[in-house]
Amino acid sequence: MMLVTVTALLASVTVVNVATTVKESAQFSDPTDLVYTVQEGTTAFLECEVVRLTNASVSWIREKDRHILAVDREVFIPDPRIAVLQAGELWTLTLRDVVAEDEGTYQCQVSAEEKLSKMIDLVVVVPSVVIMPVGDRHVRMGSTVVMECVVDQVIHRPHHVAWIRNGKML
Repeated sequence: MMLVTVTALLASVTVVNVATTVKESAQFSDPTDLVYTVQEGTTAFLECEVVRLTNASVSWIREKDRHILAVDREVFIPDPRIAVLQAGELWTLTLRDVVAEDEGTYQCQVSAEEKLSKMIDLVVVVPSVVIMPVGDRHVRMGSTVVMECVVDQVIHRPHHVAWIRNGKML
C-alpha cells in the first residue's frame, strides 16, 4: 500500500515539473490587420506589438515587391527614409517623407517556432490644390481680381497658404 502512495506522489511531481517548463511562444498583442492613413510628405509610423519575443526576429516586408525592408532594427534597403524603432514590445517601421508610391501593404513578421504575420495597409492621401476660377482671366489694369485657393483631400489642414507671383510672395 505504501508503494502505491509514493508512485502517485512522484507522478504528481513530474506533472508539475513539466508544466513549469512549458514556454509560451511569441504572439501579437493585437492580431488584427491594420490600416494607417497618412498624408503625402509626412511620416508614417507602422506599429507592431509582439509579446513574449524570445530568440525570434521581427522583420518588415513590403508586399508589392516582396522586399525585406528590415530585420529587427537593421534596415536592408538603401532608402534613408526608412528606420525601425523598438521600445519594449513595440516595433515601429517609420517611413519619412511619404510619397504616393509608398502606399500598399506591409507585413510585420515574427520568425518564431511558428511564423507569425500581421498585415498593415498604408494609405497615402495626396492633397489637391486648385486655384479658382480655373483658366486664364483677362482684366483691366487696376481692377480687383478675386481668386480662391481650394485645398482638398487633406488629413491635416494647412496652417497658412502663401500666394506667390513671379517668385515673390504677395
